Amino acid sequence: MSPKTSQGQSNDQSPEQWLTFTMEQETYGIEVLRVKEALRYMEIFPVPGSPPHVIGIISIRGEVIIVNNMWLLLGLREGETTDQSRIILLEVSGKTEGILVDSVTGIVEVDPFKIEAPAGQGEDHPHVKGTFHHEGSLLILLEMDKLLIDDDSADD
Repeated sequence: MSPKTSQGQSNDQSPEQWLTFTMEQETYGIEVLRVKEALRYMEIFPVPGSPPHVIGIISIRGEVIIVNNMWLLLGLREGETTDQSRIILLEVSGKTEGILVDSVTGIVEVDPFKIEAPAGQGEDHPHVKGTFHHEGSLLILLEMDKLLIDDDSADD
């Protein structure tokens, strides 16, 4: 029998789906519920005076979308775009934003009870929800609301 919460609901949680992508040699994950779509790399138009992490803007079906540089947001050395590079469109705080990543690798089902707290990084990296072991690899699970909003407010 499953443990019950104070409201009498079961504590069982079904697996969550996470979109995985690579940056350098690391694999990261974003909750699929946040993802609108993943696009092939396209021309990104710079916007003068933008914060350093903002590469520029793109227009998708008449909507202008900011594209963020994940290399800078994650504190990595800046890489180069390739045929594998993708722009992931996300729903963040009620608006659509894009992130440029090295490549999209797939969708992984994550058992919420098997997510490990970020070892020693929680305070330094509040945008890291935790880590998850999948098929011999370590996935770093990101909280995009915290990553993009914290960085946006730091630049105001």
